[in-house]
Amino acid sequence: TINNIPKHGISINWSPGKPCILTLQPLALRRIINNLLENAIRYGGGKSVSVAYECKNGMVIVKIIDSGPGIPPDKTETVFRPFYRLETSRGSSTGGSGLGLAIVKQLSDANGWSIHLTPRSGGGTQAELILSQSKYIP
Repeated sequence: TINNIPKHGISINWSPGKPCILTLQPLALRRIINNLLENAIRYGGGKSVSVAYECKNGMVIVKIIDSGPGIPPDKTETVFRPFYRLETSRGSSTGGSGLGLAIVKQLSDANGWSIHLTPRSGGGTQAELILSQSKYIP
């Protein structure tokens, strides 16, 4: 089932997988998903964004896919650096501070998760977050 959830005039297509259970840091997960969705919406060229997850080998794989201009293959790791922005105008109206993906990477690493950004052949980016049991649970 796919639900269209309007967000800032952008359609977010949600495709849930089968239920699975992991013990995770909920605030870290929420922050990561929010930052990835904000980027997909902000830089997705006004087109819809797709979100899906699947349970596989004791992990949860979350994919957020946009149809914007994409991230050049040689920049998919560079964009995780603090204050780095592909959009160079530095104006707040055209983008963020360059911290969103740095936070995503830091929180992912701290919890033993992984994040990968992959350019899509038809344009856009696929962010893939691989979740396993959190290292630190209070």
